[in-house]
Amino acid sequence: MLNSPEVSLSTLESELADDLSALSDLATPVKRVLTPDLLMDAWSAVAVRAGVLLRDEWRSDSIARLRQLDAEVCELLASEPNGSLLWLVHHNTSEPPNYSVLHALLVTAVCQLASDYLTNMSADMRTSVRLAALTMNLSITRLQDELVRQQTPLTEEQRAALSDHGTRAAASLREGGVSDPLWLGAVEHHHSATAGALASPEPTMQIARLLQKADIFAARLSPRRVRHALAANDAAKGIYLNEQKAPDEIGGAIIKALGIYIPGSSVLLRSGEVAVVVRRGLLANQPMVASITNPLGMPLSHPQLRDCQQSEHAVASGLPPHQRRVRVALGRLLRLARQTDS
Repeated sequence: MLNSPEVSLSTLESELADDLSALSDLATPVKRVLTPDLLMDAWSAVAVRAGVLLRDEWRSDSIARLRQLDAEVCELLASEPNGSLLWLVHHNTSEPPNYSVLHALLVTAVCQLASDYLTNMSADMRTSVRLAALTMNLSITRLQDELVRQQTPLTEEQRAALSDHGTRAAASLREGGVSDPLWLGAVEHHHSATAGALASPEPTMQIARLLQKADIFAARLSPRRVRHALAANDAAKGIYLNEQKAPDEIGGAIIKALGIYIPGSSVLLRSGEVAVVVRRGLLANQPMVASITNPLGMPLSHPQLRDCQQSEHAVASGLPPHQRRVRVALGRLLRLARQTDS
């Protein structure tokens, strides 16, 4: 299921190396300046509140609390898109005990940022797909956390729980007072949306398709006990083509928004250095990175910023998280990401 389609990286780069500088000109919520420490605290607080909402019994104020959480996610993404992606990918690739919640937050971020490149996405559709991303696995939150660590095959009971979890999650939301048909429909169909959904006049299937692609992409970035995570460029290849092996409009929008190498992912540079992506670049295949080893593979005492537009620092390949080996404090990477803004 996790094998990437046969498409060369050079083809992907030539198709999707679009100018990302337009992101700053898009209409976004009011921005606030956050230090790296405040950004980490803010996302940690969001993750804690999301965990409470998604694991506890649905209450009369759950919808209002979920909408407030969504508003804060949007504000953080608008204020610090690169730092936010760096935080989310860092935690999703670290085998977290609260995988389901962190995965939902990453999928929400992917949907929000990709929506900037989908002209047919109205404001209501964007809100609905974010809320659907947060709640799509409402019925299996605890099960997902268990399966990340499970080394044995799925039991029949687990297979049954997974097989209809979208339908059961939508039913729970409906019983809890959610009446938005787009939100409910996207949750119910996020595993059954078909290729070509953007050509459909039905908005529900359009956002269900976006949710489906974002879910697949984020899942491939995260490790399990039974398999390694993919490198970012391999995860990108996996959503670039649709089921008919043709370029997928939504997959392309996700890669245009995130770059081929998403912040938080690892890469091998042409120089031989291993680096962590800290910021999307002007071109999808030319991010800003922080080198963490020298060309011989020895750890650097301090990560060094590299601009992949320069030929000697160009990305040679993506690296799966388990091949990075050298670990660097997230706060240090966020501070380097902030330096690239100046």
